[in-house]
Amino acid sequence: MNDVTKLLKKNYINISKFSSKDEEEFYKFLKKSDINNKAFENNWPYILQATRNRHYKFYYRDSIVFFTLRFKKSNKNFIVVVNFLGKERNEAVLELCNILKKNNINVLIKNIDKKEIYFWKKQGFIESIKPWSRYSFRDDNTFPQHILSRDIIKLRTFSRGYMRLFRKFEKENIITESYKTKNDFLTNELLHKNANFLYAKGVDKKEEVIGAHLFFFDNNVKNKIRLQHIRNKKLIGVSYLTLINDVAFGNALFCKKEKDIMKYLAYEGMMYVINNYQKIKFFSIQGSENKGQNFFKKRFNPIISIEKTHLILS
Repeated sequence: MNDVTKLLKKNYINISKFSSKDEEEFYKFLKKSDINNKAFENNWPYILQATRNRHYKFYYRDSIVFFTLRFKKSNKNFIVVVNFLGKERNEAVLELCNILKKNNINVLIKNIDKKEIYFWKKQGFIESIKPWSRYSFRDDNTFPQHILSRDIIKLRTFSRGYMRLFRKFEKENIITESYKTKNDFLTNELLHKNANFLYAKGVDKKEEVIGAHLFFFDNNVKNKIRLQHIRNKKLIGVSYLTLINDVAFGNALFCKKEKDIMKYLAYEGMMYVINNYQKIKFFSIQGSENKGQNFFKKRFNPIISIEKTHLILS
């Protein structure tokens, strides 16, 4: 796979690596894009999460494509596009795909709105039919992204079960506050415990879970809200959100393994934003890899659900 990147970088000067320091450039192109700004892929920490430590970008006119490499035993030359932005974003992806095709490199495009499939089919793309991994069919595009409203969260128009649950945890006087870097060691422990738990449940590989959340500790990312959840003076969880215009994106939440605690801390994180950032009207929640994750998110009564899919060039 390294040969692939060497080939591309050698022959195409508009392909290069990027790092977490390129946040400002991402938002510059985002502003130029005619897209749904509530869709979850439209925030910088997501790009870092989706590309892990294999970050690449492709420039085309006034647009940019962010992509990564994926290793599969059956197909070594595999590139994944995670987002594409700018005035000619579609044309940019098509140009990149032409380059990859000439070099016999396969490509998969994530986060394609299902309402746009007709356009892409005319360009020769089809929906992927092979599973993304043994853990999910189309990664976080297996189930929809969900958009929650400020009013629903603030007024708590949830199911009776959630209301009982929240009243139970409110008696425990959990404090949600701005994150303190002195807790980095404990937070890293929480992350590794979560990774081990998810691996044991057959949800994902440990190294994938850890790699997907290292952005939490990245000081280069400027636009972020990091929260810590404290009970009895002990850290029980952390949250990470990104605020863009009137939307708060929920990028990460890992916590102590305790029945229903994650549900309450997700609510606590959103309430912290509501109480401290008046401009936020919506919360964007990432799509899910399995039914259990999706069921948990749907119980917050989303006002919009956005179906995404994976496309491959046929």
